[in-house]
Amino acid sequence: MRLPLIAAMMAAGILAAPAGASLKTGAKAPDFTTRGAVAGKPFQVHLAQQLKKGPVVLYFFPAAFTNTHFLTATRFVAKKDKGLTKTDDLKGRTVVSTSGTTNIRQINEINTARGLGMRILPAKDHAEAFLMVETGRADAFVMDDVLLAALVAGSKTPDAYAISSEAQSRPEPYGIMLRKDDPAFKAVVDAATAALYRSPEGRALYEKWFTQPIPPRGINLKLPMSEAMQKVFANPSDSPDPAAY
Repeated sequence: MRLPLIAAMMAAGILAAPAGASLKTGAKAPDFTTRGAVAGKPFQVHLAQQLKKGPVVLYFFPAAFTNTHFLTATRFVAKKDKGLTKTDDLKGRTVVSTSGTTNIRQINEINTARGLGMRILPAKDHAEAFLMVETGRADAFVMDDVLLAALVAGSKTPDAYAISSEAQSRPEPYGIMLRKDDPAFKAVVDAATAALYRSPEGRALYEKWFTQPIPPRGINLKLPMSEAMQKVFANPSDSPDPAAY
């Protein structure tokens, strides 16, 4: 599940990972592999590999999560006149993504695996990355599709941009973090959210915030419910595995 870590961690891009053991202050940590997250995005953590990049700070969060309430995926945005809609269209292109995110890691991995010869640039934040596309310094910006939709909707010329039809990752679930070891409370929350998602009200709420103008500026994300999201609403799940969606 896309773990909703505390805001400070999300902003700093600090590594988070679960653990069930403790070490004395100053003790050397043994090498391990586990599931962690950067900026709220899960990935496999191998301590030895992380240490090759520099010092590692670990935050441990004993938590549970509600039913998935949203799915996102890595895609790219580009100006429509460039005709870029699929990953292979980025061959030889200049691409930007935000530094420290799994999006930039994913596009680097794709670039290497497919031999696309992209020039991949890191940006300090999402605004800078989108500005690079807006001003022509980059052909495409790779990021979560919902974040791209928000940037396009808030731009000067929303109709000038298109988000790729092909995703560069599997759907990644969003969930609300709960205290751990309280199955009764989780059961109440899961039952309430499942009832909402399956009801007409759930679909209406989605349409209100993702396909219609949002006050006060009237911004419209124009992000219709995907097939994967429809399945989530029909059959709510708290699975953290992107493959489950």
